[in-house]
Amino acid sequence: MGFFTTFQQLCSTGRAIVVAQSAAFDSSLLNRLRQLCNSHISMTNESVRGRPVSGCNASKLNNVEKAKMNGFFFKVEAEIGVNVVPVSQVKI
Repeated sequence: MGFFTTFQQLCSTGRAIVVAQSAAFDSSLLNRLRQLCNSHISMTNESVRGRPVSGCNASKLNNVEKAKMNGFFFKVEAEIGVNVVPVSQVKI
């Protein structure tokens, strides 16, 4: 935890991106790290209509927690690039 606090202080004057896999931390430390971060963007791999797609969700931006789903699904195709997959989600 001390490393991330020191890193945040050093980066407050500039810009930096730290990428960490959430499975590397236990749940209590992961929650504390999310509170420490200025932004939190999670990437997932899911299946939409039987096709594998990647998802990107921004749950925290500029120290503001987002209450609803703020993300999109996409698929990377060779020689084409990134295609956004239109999907509507409903929480029940």
